[in-house]
Amino acid sequence: MIKINLLPPEKRIRNCLSSTVFSIIIFFIILLCVSVYIRGYTQIYTLKDQLERSNERYQLLSETVERKQVIEEKNISLEKKYGVLIDLSKNRISEYAIMVHLSNLVIDNVWLTEVSLNSNNELILKGNAADYKALATFLKKIEQDRIFKNTSLINSESKQDPLSNKSITVFEILVKFKEG
Repeated sequence: MIKINLLPPEKRIRNCLSSTVFSIIIFFIILLCVSVYIRGYTQIYTLKDQLERSNERYQLLSETVERKQVIEEKNISLEKKYGVLIDLSKNRISEYAIMVHLSNLVIDNVWLTEVSLNSNNELILKGNAADYKALATFLKKIEQDRIFKNTSLINSESKQDPLSNKSITVFEILVKFKEG
């Protein structure tokens, strides 16, 4: 069936114009809704992506923080152990340092044959001297030293050296360390 519009052209245009305007308005509304939907979808996608990246960074940081805490605990434990070692060795002179210091004190014509440390932390020196005068000079030098406080001659006797057939003085000295 064919429809014929018998209205005057002014009215027909208006009808046609109103339907065209109405169509354009609907098109723009649909376009606006689609753009709002696409914009919301992209924002949701970017926020989800940022959330995933933030979660990954958080996991890495939490693992790093846990490792840091473990390392700090180990460091504290090591510092405590180090402190104990420092306290133990604070007032103690090393054997190497004692030997080096004694080597500086020994004079000509005196030689040490044995150096030991007894249970009271006293130094026992055994050795030989060419004569009593050299032994007396050695004792005086030890008494004037900065790390020894008390020197006692325990034993001294004159003996014949079997190799050189000369008379030597065999001695034993007890030396105490100064405190601190």
